[in-house]
Amino acid sequence: MLAVGTTSKPSPANRNTAPWAIFSETLFNYAIQTSFHRDGLIDKEEECHHLYGMYHQTPEDYKRLFQEQIDALRISSLAYDNGSHGEAKRLATVVRVLVHDTGRSKSLLKQLGKKDLKYYASPAPTIPSYEGFGCPLIYLRIAPTRSCSSLLYHPKLDDFSPEEEWRRLEFDEWWKEVVLVDRDGNEFSREALILPMANKDGGGHVDFKLGEPYARLSRKGSAGLLVLDLKNFPARGTRIPSYGPEYACVRQVTHEILKTIEEQLPGLFC
Repeated sequence: MLAVGTTSKPSPANRNTAPWAIFSETLFNYAIQTSFHRDGLIDKEEECHHLYGMYHQTPEDYKRLFQEQIDALRISSLAYDNGSHGEAKRLATVVRVLVHDTGRSKSLLKQLGKKDLKYYASPAPTIPSYEGFGCPLIYLRIAPTRSCSSLLYHPKLDDFSPEEEWRRLEFDEWWKEVVLVDRDGNEFSREALILPMANKDGGGHVDFKLGEPYARLSRKGSAGLLVLDLKNFPARGTRIPSYGPEYACVRQVTHEILKTIEEQLPGLFC
């Protein structure tokens, strides 16, 4: 029995089970587990942990999520090729999920520890020029209609000239390589085409404001190519600016991603 006014110290046996000790150990374990996921170290089997309502993804979860993203790329690519060009926005969003890292989030390939690949890059890194516009990812086709002559942008996919060949690039070089120059002299990398479409232009979110270069390319015809309005020609000679090269570019970037993953990561998906 203790006298009034005296205090007791926790015995060595009790000290390790004190609430503060349990809480400290829990935080330490959580920090270690979080670092494994942050650094992509999930190649070994791990148990599922429930910690204050948080579930830790298992390797099976990651493999399933990866398969879902690849399926989405294939389905939306097919829909795009069949004329649903708005699917480019879904494609941009999935590409962002697969490869784009920020200070606060890691891409799926990074978390899988599989991002360091040799990425297929379309030929002709030197930007060709037509009225100040150039883009080696796509080609142009004139499609006359009753009212006007429409200029259509198409992804090259594998349709290259005999002297052109696929290139293989490290990710940073591939992601930041200039692949489009508009008539205003603005340069666009794959990153500069994918992220605005995914983040602000209807892929994963719609923003009130768009960056001026992307807005001019997608809304104001800064590609610089014009379409003849046959209904008003030659009386007025009205010409309509053509829009939309960013859609075909995103489809080609998707083709590059799929080609890279199917060759170098065949064991991750069916």
